[in-house]
Amino acid sequence: MGFQSIPAMLLDRIDAESNDAVCKMKIDGQWKEWSGREFIRQAKTAALGLASLGVKSGDRVALMSENRPEWYLTDLAVLGLHAVDVPIYPNNLADEVAYILNDSGAGVLLVSTKTQLYKAVEARNSVESLGPIVVFDELDDSEKADDILDWSGLLKLGEGYENKSLFDDTWPEVTLDDLATIIYTSGTTGPPKGVMLTHGNLISNVETTYRVNRESVLGHQRALSFLPLSHVLERTIGYYTAFYHGDGEIYIWQDIKNLKQAFLEVRPTMMVSVPRIYEKIYNGIKEIRNEASPVKKVIIDWALRIGNRYVAVLERGETPPIALEAKYRLAYKLLFSKIYEGLGGSVRLMISGGGPLAAHIARFMLAANILILEGYGLTETSPVVTNNRKREFKFGTVGKPLPGVEVQIADSGEILVRGPNVMKGYYNKPEATAEALDEQNWFHTGDVGEVDSEGYLRITDRIKDLIVTAGGKNIAPQNVENIAKSMPTIEQICVVGDRRPYCVALIVPNEEWLAKMIEEKGWQGLKPEEIAEKPEIVEAIEKDILTVNKQLPSYETIKRFAVIATPFSVEAGTLTPTMKVKRKVVMEQFEEEIDRMYS
Repeated sequence: MGFQSIPAMLLDRIDAESNDAVCKMKIDGQWKEWSGREFIRQAKTAALGLASLGVKSGDRVALMSENRPEWYLTDLAVLGLHAVDVPIYPNNLADEVAYILNDSGAGVLLVSTKTQLYKAVEARNSVESLGPIVVFDELDDSEKADDILDWSGLLKLGEGYENKSLFDDTWPEVTLDDLATIIYTSGTTGPPKGVMLTHGNLISNVETTYRVNRESVLGHQRALSFLPLSHVLERTIGYYTAFYHGDGEIYIWQDIKNLKQAFLEVRPTMMVSVPRIYEKIYNGIKEIRNEASPVKKVIIDWALRIGNRYVAVLERGETPPIALEAKYRLAYKLLFSKIYEGLGGSVRLMISGGGPLAAHIARFMLAANILILEGYGLTETSPVVTNNRKREFKFGTVGKPLPGVEVQIADSGEILVRGPNVMKGYYNKPEATAEALDEQNWFHTGDVGEVDSEGYLRITDRIKDLIVTAGGKNIAPQNVENIAKSMPTIEQICVVGDRRPYCVALIVPNEEWLAKMIEEKGWQGLKPEEIAEKPEIVEAIEKDILTVNKQLPSYETIKRFAVIATPFSVEAGTLTPTMKVKRKVVMEQFEEEIDRMYS
């Protein structure tokens, strides 16, 4: 590896004497930038401030914040002190925050806003280890206390710290084997586990993912960051790898509901996303098509057919015939160019992770000149295990293993991973560590998959999520759900059917489509439960379910469904902080609706 630690990498790639921006964030409608000079100055000063609060080598420092430059600065400050940071999702509930603080033994907590401060204070009532709390936003004097200060207060402490060389003396001592971070898993089936990742784990992932994707990131980069930095995918790829590139800046965008504006303002060249963003783009085109005039429908359908034929040739690694090339150029001008320009018109690298991306959506995006490189990984693998590349891709798969990473399929079908990116273990959980890491250092992912003859990995599902029907058929619910979520009427779905005669589904309608229906029908005064029962809603979703079922074998098809008025959410306990459905909780909360579908 080229670098011995995360601080070594960041301090090498960020010019401490430069006035050029390394990251930007929109504040009160205006872009504010942090230059390389200011970035390094604040990180070092924050480190000295943390030292004055008692942080020393090996200590755990918790960080609960939305994406913002202070997240990066805190990370560099903590790791440069040879300490360990513990990211917490800002949408975690107070009791979940308390659990993580207790389990990690964090002594200092940094939070973003006053709202997060109130949550932190509530959680601290049941956390013995926690001492000072630092708030990134400015606090009034009445809101400060001996153990509560704001970011400017932390920097002031750092400026007054006696040992000015502490950070510069300490970071060179950090090695690849040292623990860098403890990231708590989502906990879909139980309490979160603290994944211990070393500097070597993270550096290996940064260097190898950059190497295999280097062709896609040549030149100046504008990286758009909107996925939570608490998630290892955004942290490793959208933060560490973006800085590793060394030429460009990161644009932090907090308003995820208004990404269209972000694309137009930032004109990103690269970004990390989840499949739902691409699904929304695809559904948007389908909606435009459905509402278009007969003539425009013919044009859109023709363009889509040509796009599919063109992409099929590219997938085979062949050069499109001249006649097809000419037709595609016209189709691109009429339809696909609008999609590319809608994403800013500068995209060179789009990475998808966090869930399966439907192959037909990947093909649709490639027709718009956007190759989405889907990969696979887990928190325990830092996270990337495999990914598709610019000249080596196969839609419907998650690509080939990174250099130095081994993938093996066990007799049970479980995916096993071994390599420098695999975690050190679970914090304070030796039994769970022994269960996940065998004697040959193979990490048991809990995912089911297969490797084809060309070395591409295909994911089937999570072992714990697999449905075995009363008839003995094995069903991967995520596959069914993934297809369903590409339908314009469906936002969230949970397929049920374990030990049942057939599959049913709980469905949350698409938010934008539902809002349009409410406006058109004049249902503004109705309760969500009343709207969910409207025949127009049920019939539209049923039509899309029939489309989904046509793509499935009969035993996987959804025989009945219930429309849910309230979306699955973290607050309701039905989603993890990473937006994964907690199936057990959902089935408990909607037991009556499920039983009704089988009666």
